[in-house]
Amino acid sequence: MATTGEWRGSAVVSERMEHADVGAEVATFYTMYNRDKVGKYHLQVCTTTPCMLRDSDSIMKAITEHLGITPGHTTEDGVFTFSEVECLGACVNGNFAYLLRAIITFRPPVR
Repeated sequence: MATTGEWRGSAVVSERMEHADVGAEVATFYTMYNRDKVGKYHLQVCTTTPCMLRDSDSIMKAITEHLGITPGHTTEDGVFTFSEVECLGACVNGNFAYLLRAIITFRPPVR
């Protein structure tokens, strides 16, 4: 539900959670469930400690400057939604972003 415009409203998420015998609040923890509509491309950037230590702030800044939006927002044309996420599950190789069902690795420059 997180990428390429695959969005379901809160009512659908709540209904599916009832079938799984868990509360809808559980869905808000996971980044693949969106409470609001996202753009055609949903760009998610990890900012947890391992990625932060590898300068995820500079990635967030570059995306903000390039797209002209801050995390949690969508471009005016509805093409990109930019989100800060807590973990993409590949901490050993961070920094990470998730776009089009693919994980993108950002490597810091070699000094």
